[in-house]
Amino acid sequence: MTAVYENYIDGQWAASESGETTESINPATGDVVAEVPESTREDTQRAIDAAERAFEETDWADRHGKERGAAMREIAAKLEAELEPLAELATKENGKPLATLENEIETAIDKLDYFAGKARDINGRTIESASGHPDYFNVTTKEPVGVAGIIVPWNDPIDLLVRKLAPALAAGCTVVIKPASATAACTMEFMDLIDEVDAIPDGVVNCVAGPGSVVGDELAANQQVQKVSFTGSSTVGSQIMETASDSLKELSLECGGKAPNIVFEDADYEKALNATLYASFMLAGQSCTACTRLIVQESIHEQFVEDLVARLDDVEPGDPMEDTIIGPVTTKEQLDKVLSYIDQAEDEHDLVAGGERITDPPFDQGYFVEPTIFDDVDPDAPLACEEIFGPVLAVIPFETRAEAVEIANNTEYGLSGAVWTSDSTRLFEVAQELEVGDVWMNTYYRREPEMPFGGVKKSGVGKELGHEGLEEYLHTKRMCLGLDEGFNPNI
Repeated sequence: MTAVYENYIDGQWAASESGETTESINPATGDVVAEVPESTREDTQRAIDAAERAFEETDWADRHGKERGAAMREIAAKLEAELEPLAELATKENGKPLATLENEIETAIDKLDYFAGKARDINGRTIESASGHPDYFNVTTKEPVGVAGIIVPWNDPIDLLVRKLAPALAAGCTVVIKPASATAACTMEFMDLIDEVDAIPDGVVNCVAGPGSVVGDELAANQQVQKVSFTGSSTVGSQIMETASDSLKELSLECGGKAPNIVFEDADYEKALNATLYASFMLAGQSCTACTRLIVQESIHEQFVEDLVARLDDVEPGDPMEDTIIGPVTTKEQLDKVLSYIDQAEDEHDLVAGGERITDPPFDQGYFVEPTIFDDVDPDAPLACEEIFGPVLAVIPFETRAEAVEIANNTEYGLSGAVWTSDSTRLFEVAQELEVGDVWMNTYYRREPEMPFGGVKKSGVGKELGHEGLEEYLHTKRMCLGLDEGFNPNI
């Protein structure tokens, strides 16, 4: 029997007022995994009301950070205890290899632990009067922003949720979560674990599944929501910014990417080759930090591409429940988008590998796409400038360092990138010249909870992780204390 999930609002499970559900589909098999709510604005409003009551009427925001951190560590412990079944469900919904999903949940646990500690590190500062007046004293304090709306995509359903939820809870906020419908079942199972933590009052955490145009739009528009944190496409991020402008709420938008991976001729060849293979096709290319543009120096270009193609067997798609590196893309809509880009590019560029949907059994009912490489891609082509979010790599040769940087920055995105060279001076200079928020130097995709993450240009605003990620959920209040008995308005 197909599992049917409900929304989690004010510590209770409740079906959508619409009575409607949508199916969560296994992208590897086409089978129905679960039915999840097709929620309405009224459902979303009930969750917002619950979060507001919890913020105003419970002691959650007023607790010492040590107490909130202890509650967060309880969540982490329950997540660790249920890691395997939750990873299996998430793999069935998302299509990501099981081992990768297990690692994702382990990193989510690490983030909960990190921000549980950061809950004790919320501090203001004292400010001495620059004009030398001894009769007043300034201090700043930090306060939680209030109700935070959290909008999570389907590509990293648990980890990306925790990236937002953990700092929000550490800061003392209450939240309303909107998961992607494609991965709402595993998110609701996570809510069930949170429900078991008695130290978290009802209404502090709420979760409403449904269309972004309904639930997400209500979170962005609603005056009771003081903050929205979103991960997804730049198009939707821009829509959220426009909708939220009437209420002037604070926003964190982690949007699209088109990561440049620059390989100079003096790079550690094997290391760069292996990293490029993984970084290009990890998660079937469904990562905003995936290496989707290989910008390789002309002197090694031909050999590098030849060797990359020769190693594609190492990333051959397979059953995500088995030992494989790449699974399917997550949704039928995304499959169609990826194939459309490939069809267009075949008329414009040199297809050297892949390019087809995998239709042989046992993958004929799934959304599998061959790892695809196009060579000698025009830097101005859609393949080189637009986010595809699939296992498609555009190779662009370059002659000079200046040309490499120009190609790398020739996109509206600015999330992440990588540079490979044995010249340490060039390494740091190119890293500084890249218009991105994250640069990996002679490595790729290394990340820790302490490291802030976020892009520039159309890749978004704000930061996640690190102390900067905590600050996204805090207001700064300045307080001025008069020390004299009188008042001089001319000070």
